Amino acid sequence: MSQAYLCAVRIIRKVPELYENFVGRAKNVFQERNHATLLTGLTLIQELLHVDPSLVEQFRSVRRCSKLLKHPTTRPLTRPRASLWRK
Repeated sequence: MSQAYLCAVRIIRKVPELYENFVGRAKNVFQERNHATLLTGLTLIQELLHVDPSLVEQFRSVRRCSKLLKHPTTRPLTRPRASLWRK
């Protein structure tokens, strides 16, 4: 999922008119548990807000965002799936 968020960030930077396609998906960021996915998802939200500042009301959840940003520093890393490392 983090690669999808990263792709969306790159698309929005190159073609800002397409930002509306990613607003719905960006709301799922708050449910992520993986640190990398969480950080890239928050980067996507940041890019969306640069393109259209009126989206602030949809993503306004200071308590939730601060809690999410605090967790990567206090909880252990999530382990990648073992199947990715087997060859």
